[in-house]
Amino acid sequence: MVSERFTHPLTMRLAQDFVKNRMVLIGDAAHTIHPLAGQGVNLGLLDAAALAQTLTASTSSQDHNELSTYDPKKLKAFARYRKSEAIEMMGAMEAIKQTFSINQSAFTVLRGIGMSVLDNFKPAKKRLIEQALGLKLELPNLAQKNPQ
Repeated sequence: MVSERFTHPLTMRLAQDFVKNRMVLIGDAAHTIHPLAGQGVNLGLLDAAALAQTLTASTSSQDHNELSTYDPKKLKAFARYRKSEAIEMMGAMEAIKQTFSINQSAFTVLRGIGMSVLDNFKPAKKRLIEQALGLKLELPNLAQKNPQ
């Protein structure tokens, strides 16, 4: 049986607010990106780790008589951190998508030369690999090899 093909455009989306009142958005609820390099799930896992760290810090710094883990200042800092990370990744994925969507012969040759230079320039290649793996200086404790 053969049926008509359907397509659904892949779009990037970014929530205006990651934190509002007592609600926190993480993962695909906060941001969606093109699945070009499989980075969406990594962003979501880092969101979860950063939120866990934020809530743990809020709980440990609260008065023992108060059971709430809601600390607006810490949650706003969490939102700024994670939103900036999402925007950075979205920009990188869009740049890659645009670079590889142009199929003009001159651009294809230039792209190939650029990829070859990048492949042979070890410091830049290492930095890009680390970036893709999420190995940054400011990782949540749960995402580090040796959590503090």
